Amino acid sequence: MLIQIHCRVLLALAIVIVGPSRATAEKVTFDEAISIAAKAPSVLPPAHELEVRKAKDQALPSNRGPLTIRLAPGRRFFPSEEAGTEVSVGIMQGWNLGDLAGRSRKAARAERAVLAARVRARMLASKIDVAGRWFQLFEAESVLVLARDELAVIADLDRANARAKKAGLTTSVAEAEAKAALAEARRLERFLEGERVKAALALSVAMGGEPDAGLRAQGPLPEPRLPSPAEIAKLAKRVEQLPQVALLRLQSTAASARAAESRAGNGRRLGFGVSAQRESTGSTLVFGNLQLSFSGANTGQRQQAKSHALARRQLLEADRVAKGLRAEMAGAVHELEHSEEVWTLVFNELQPASEELLRRRSRELELGEGTVIEVLRARARLLSAKRLAVEADVERRWAQVHIWLLLAEILVADAEGEAK
Repeated sequence: MLIQIHCRVLLALAIVIVGPSRATAEKVTFDEAISIAAKAPSVLPPAHELEVRKAKDQALPSNRGPLTIRLAPGRRFFPSEEAGTEVSVGIMQGWNLGDLAGRSRKAARAERAVLAARVRARMLASKIDVAGRWFQLFEAESVLVLARDELAVIADLDRANARAKKAGLTTSVAEAEAKAALAEARRLERFLEGERVKAALALSVAMGGEPDAGLRAQGPLPEPRLPSPAEIAKLAKRVEQLPQVALLRLQSTAASARAAESRAGNGRRLGFGVSAQRESTGSTLVFGNLQLSFSGANTGQRQQAKSHALARRQLLEADRVAKGLRAEMAGAVHELEHSEEVWTLVFNELQPASEELLRRRSRELELGEGTVIEVLRARARLLSAKRLAVEADVERRWAQVHIWLLLAEILVADAEGEAK
């Protein structure tokens, strides 16, 4: 059933993520990172606890109370003609009249539902965290490649400029400009390598592994095909189905169930049984026994009050979290629209214009009409445009994936609700 549910979700979102199916020891695709995130260390404790509870809750008792066996030996002294040993024995079965067994099973089911929701909540949080860090590593690697390519070009330009200086074909200012540009390119390459290492360490730890500075994000970027904007807006209103909210509401339900269990456990009890008495005269008496017990003033009010207060607090907290998730969803939708606009502007206008500027400056230098300084400045502008293009592409893809992860969880909750 769970496989069918996930298939329906994937079909509903019509998601296509392109990428290699396997990773080497040092490379991980987006799909592999998400798969690993679902088994992150933060997910395992509640998952194991849930399995234990499923097994142990099978042994919950019924409404029958304790079975009491009574033995009362004695001796009769008066009248003297009846003096002798006597013994009384009895057995009594107690029953809880408040349906303690039913209340206990209901509380146990509610607590297992809390654990299941906690697993889902931690799994979603882990997926979002790992996905975000995978994108950060991919961006760091892509920008680093651009910087290294630019460093190689500027190094070649510096060497050519040095040869021109010896031949008296350039100025000292142009030579100094070239060396300054080369130093800046080296500094940027070292800085970006540091950013890549930090991103790799963060991703490897988020996936539950040892810190690995050599980890690589194996592309390409995922391309989730989302529903229409109208459908996204419709689904975004149902954030109560996300596990962060469901967890708090289920915790409230479990607290109320524990209060009812406590009330039933302190309620009236009925006992019935049979007893026999052997008298000193040799006579045997048999009795039927019926007992009704009342808890009196103490019915567990203190524990019940704490449970009811917790239930109320969790409901209020659920409302607060739901509002925050609605804001997060609205922000993700806005980021999706905004990042698409920025990427289109950078990719279709800024980068082509920067490439054309560099082409013209390089041509002028070849004809002796330009300077090395102008070419270096054009190259710096083009590198900046390429970095912005990479960042804009990563941002728009991340916005798509972020929404995809949230919507998928909502649709999974819907499918599970229908299955029940």
